[in-house]
Amino acid sequence: MKILVAIANYGYKNQEFVEKLIVSYQSMPAELDIVILSDVPKKFSKNVEVVVGLPTKNPWSLPYAHKAVFADRKRYYDLFIYSEDDILITWRNIDAFLKADAILNENLCAGFLRFEVDENNKISFPDFLGPYHWIVGSIRRVKNETFAQFSNLHSACYILTQNQLYSAIESGGYLSKPTTGKYDLLCSAATDPYSRCGLTKLIWISKISDFFVHHLSNRYVKEYGISEDELFKQIDTIMDLKDKIQQRELIEPQKELNTYIYDKMYFNETDNDLLNIISPKERNILSIGCCSGTNEAILVNKNKKVTAIPVDAIVGALAKSKNINVLVPDLSEAFELIRDQVFECIVIDDLLHHFKDPIHILKKAVGFLKNGGRIIISIPNFRSIRNIKRTFPYPIFKRFDYDKNKITALSVSQVEANLRKEGFVIIEKLYPVQEFKKFRVPALFGLNEKLLSEKVYIIGTIACAGSVAN
Repeated sequence: MKILVAIANYGYKNQEFVEKLIVSYQSMPAELDIVILSDVPKKFSKNVEVVVGLPTKNPWSLPYAHKAVFADRKRYYDLFIYSEDDILITWRNIDAFLKADAILNENLCAGFLRFEVDENNKISFPDFLGPYHWIVGSIRRVKNETFAQFSNLHSACYILTQNQLYSAIESGGYLSKPTTGKYDLLCSAATDPYSRCGLTKLIWISKISDFFVHHLSNRYVKEYGISEDELFKQIDTIMDLKDKIQQRELIEPQKELNTYIYDKMYFNETDNDLLNIISPKERNILSIGCCSGTNEAILVNKNKKVTAIPVDAIVGALAKSKNINVLVPDLSEAFELIRDQVFECIVIDDLLHHFKDPIHILKKAVGFLKNGGRIIISIPNFRSIRNIKRTFPYPIFKRFDYDKNKITALSVSQVEANLRKEGFVIIEKLYPVQEFKKFRVPALFGLNEKLLSEKVYIIGTIACAGSVAN
């Protein structure tokens, strides 16, 4: 077997990692050539080729240089490996990829997950952050093995067979100019085979440890990611989901936009703005659209009773492990399970705009609120300067189409008007702009919050909740 490896190495910061990669590759039981892509001439170990030059003036375009190298040499190798200069791909990884390729269809491609190690030798997985999550409906069984898609296509590396490379090139997307979208230039170079070339990246769930690649710099270990225990809680859940009924999702989480700003945040940071809104007197809380349970767990630790409707069963397993009463990821079924209950506070965080008819969902939820109870709703501020800039011409000159974009551009006035119809007598609004306090922004007659805040909280107090929703 002949393997061509291309490693992107900008500057001199990661030289020690590059040398480790070279030693590892050259020890493998295969006929293997290594190409280092660099911005300037460099010297490495013997039998390593250095290709110098940037595809564009942007330094971040360097990773794209590997595509021309692969295309020019596509006839001479069986396997093509691309990685950034701090990703250690082992022979175990390559062997696992080949075994996966033997049982998958040609347009299905086995992929990898990055891991990092902290000073205490604890492993974490940095690619689990923000909106990135297991796509429940993608779970498939192939020859008694389980595969699934992970929504974060970036692992700073990929492997393609010769046939897969030919297919990617023929798609027209592989050799296109460096571009950004949902991923920046650095990341899009490693994700284009899946995002633009028709290949589907799958993770081999039942053999997932064989597809871990070490991010040698460990640069995100203190910033974000999930623990090994949290990963395997999700893996166990995936293995247990036997049918389509169990593989439901509360919402369509990913949007047909070149940005992630309106996607549901599955692995969110602690939301102190939200937590500060909840009163110490509110003890019995319903969270609709719960993900990993970060905020809900804090409430539980304050001796509050939290019932949660999760976005799916996989991430819901993490919330369940935090002593949260987790229901099913289906509103009709979940509402039926709690039909005899009322709550002092209902939280609908970053959820309503994911539905085609959010007002219908809001009306259903209100029926579970006790007299004098409060509902806390957060939605994107579609009119903020940053959000408009990221999605222009939406929503100024072009309307979101739910069937295409999976977004309903819900306004604050719409939510407020419908809450009043449902009997809410006090309605407050909060536009958090803490991140802008370091800038000296003029008050603009109170408009600065509405223009700068990317999110808005709407808090309603009901006078008479009425009967429980049907």
